[in-house]
Amino acid sequence: MQLFNENIGCIQQIKYVCHIVILLFTYPVIGQWSINQIDSTANIDFDQTLDGVCNDTFTGSGFAPAPSPGNLDSDAWKILGFTAGDLNFGETATENDFARGISEGGKTTGGIYAFIHSPNNHSFGFQPTGGDFTPGQIILRAINNTGMEVNGLNINYQIWTYNNENRSSHIKFSWSLDDVIYHDIPSLDYISPEAESDSAVWNMTYRQGDIDTILPSASSIYLRWTTNDEGGSGSRDELAIDEINLRMLSSGLPIYIQAFKAKWQDKAIKVVWQLLNIDELFAQYHLQHSNNGYQWEDIFVTEAMKDGSGLHDFTYYYSPKSSDEHFFRLKIHSVNSPTIYSRTENLKPESQSSKITIYPNPSDGHIKIDWGPFSQNTNIYLVSNLGQIVLRDIGYRDKTLDLSFLPSGIYFLVIEDRGELECKKIELVR
Repeated sequence: MQLFNENIGCIQQIKYVCHIVILLFTYPVIGQWSINQIDSTANIDFDQTLDGVCNDTFTGSGFAPAPSPGNLDSDAWKILGFTAGDLNFGETATENDFARGISEGGKTTGGIYAFIHSPNNHSFGFQPTGGDFTPGQIILRAINNTGMEVNGLNINYQIWTYNNENRSSHIKFSWSLDDVIYHDIPSLDYISPEAESDSAVWNMTYRQGDIDTILPSASSIYLRWTTNDEGGSGSRDELAIDEINLRMLSSGLPIYIQAFKAKWQDKAIKVVWQLLNIDELFAQYHLQHSNNGYQWEDIFVTEAMKDGSGLHDFTYYYSPKSSDEHFFRLKIHSVNSPTIYSRTENLKPESQSSKITIYPNPSDGHIKIDWGPFSQNTNIYLVSNLGQIVLRDIGYRDKTLDLSFLPSGIYFLVIEDRGELECKKIELVR
């Protein structure tokens, strides 16, 4: 059976090659917080076993890649900022700063604790000191195992403070797709009270926010809490994080979005969508634009129609301000539930359609590749019509390939650059 043909087209070719590349280059999935259901809330409460995150109730006994009861799984957790050193993903630390045990508060020794802020309720706690966790970072790794592309996430969690000292601390939240570049969400910033409480007890503050990004299936996201001194002097309060809830949002169209599409029209971008009116569920619809897929701005906002009149059609013309890529989505503000997003429409600049040139084609075995706006060290794959990768290489701007070792036949050249794929058919004739 011919796996590649003119009727299938380059899209299916690319999908097939992507599958092959994933099989060849994907390593076994290590332990981490696995999110398995789309549009469903996953929870970490530190009171029970959660595969890849915690073995049994967290007892402040440290971290390990194969955790014993009471440990956290270090494949999911990374801790930076203690005098005893840093804990990177997959490492073991079951003593000193990383394993201070269980406590109800009132501690002065720096380190990680399982603080019990209420009866039988354990949490991820830490005691900052002059040398420990000032600054410090807690990084939690989660993987999208829903089998679907995720179009935004919703996170909420509890921050607990035992205010027994005259010094305030801050906890800031950010996220990353590579554990290198992090994006802050300022609305989740927290600052503990500076003045000491006359009778210290555990107090809870709730934080909730949206993470605006596209997360492909089998990809990881890194959730980071950063802490440091904020004000006052002397010793520091005990702090804890608990009840971490993460919801990965579907990139498909919810039933009340009947259509959503963006396309070039002359020098503008025409965005059309059709909404099914459901009386009191929604408050507002936001059409959002981005040049990178994670930093969004509202470009059109309308109040939800609550007249029960069925379908409503919308059209919006967007005038591009730059030659970058363009991303569009609908953000639906719900009255009594988390914010909902449509799938994301992604448009390349009109001037950046495929610029790959291959010649001669057909070829007797030596071909030259010229291509346009691709970055340095672009990956090159040559795939046979049986789906086998027969050549791997890298290139920049232009490349000459010697294919004289291959038999005559049809092949597919795939150029991969920053997650984007371009595919061309090559015919070798001896």
